[in-house]
Amino acid sequence: MRDAGCRRDRRSRGRHTGDRLAASPRLVFAFHEADQPANSRSALRADRFFYRLMEGCPMSTEPCRDKVLLSVCTMNWCDLGVEFAKTVFSNIEVFCWDPGDPHPHHLHDWEGDWIISYRGDFIFPNEIYSRARKGAINFHPAPPKYRGLGSQHYAIYYGDETYGSTCHHLAPSVDSGQIINVARFNIAPTETASSLRLHVGAYCLQQFIELVTDYILPGRALPQSTERWDERLYRQGELQEWMDKIRQEEPDHRCFR
Repeated sequence: MRDAGCRRDRRSRGRHTGDRLAASPRLVFAFHEADQPANSRSALRADRFFYRLMEGCPMSTEPCRDKVLLSVCTMNWCDLGVEFAKTVFSNIEVFCWDPGDPHPHHLHDWEGDWIISYRGDFIFPNEIYSRARKGAINFHPAPPKYRGLGSQHYAIYYGDETYGSTCHHLAPSVDSGQIINVARFNIAPTETASSLRLHVGAYCLQQFIELVTDYILPGRALPQSTERWDERLYRQGELQEWMDKIRQEEPDHRCFR
């Protein structure tokens, strides 16, 4: 087990209606066609975005005492999410796990109030997330159209005009639980897969902070979206096969950058 922040990944990887997240004045870091961050500046811009976002976030005078397990992976957006979570929760365990890491057997004895998977790669089995008394939720960095992996590559290649981050309850199947809300945005005309990964990171961070601040901390019931997941689950094996095929036909496509 690692605490987030022990390693930092410095790679870059609309209109809202109904029950989707409304546009918020907190999101002051806009991504425009001429303002796509270079890889070497992505972490610095993420940090600037975070502190500007926090300036508009109302904070309680006392940290929440709920017992929280926060699952993350190694990337700068996760580090920022951890920094926020440690500010508002006094009883929090940060669990950083990346594909290839050993299985976290210690989690099978965990019990508490919340499991929050914020960009986490570990797939929680029911026997673990069912021990979260108040809820177990995940922030999936893609819209409900894309369950699973590689969504930024597909979205760029197929010319999607919008993208987003989906917050949902954990369920036995990957990316299939009741959707809480979706934070959507427009994809810039010259967006690449790497910039889209960074772009959705900003919205996912805002979504995480707003859900915690507006619902979890005051003890309000989480929203319920009417949106539904698509049936298809995108897997790692088929992603690599698809990319190899497309690369032969269009090696310079933006979905590879």
